Amino acid sequence: GFYLYENGRSAGTNPEALNLIPSRQITTRPGDAWRRIRDAIIREAELARDEGVASESDIDTAVRLAMNFPKGPFELRREREAGA
Repeated sequence: GFYLYENGRSAGTNPEALNLIPSRQITTRPGDAWRRIRDAIIREAELARDEGVASESDIDTAVRLAMNFPKGPFELRREREAGA
């Protein structure tokens, strides 16, 4: 496991587990992370539309309601294309 335990209490992290994690610095800025997530959602929504799963309007509504996003992927795409 990631943590060590003694007498039912946490005794810190397991150094063997930490050695399995490659060390690297995170260089992604929060805005970049959001753009990558947004673009992935848009691509998946486009695939669903292209495969006839649902209309753009239906997908936008589903994402707003199910994922609690303020805007659906096609609304986000239009904003991205407009430079907003």
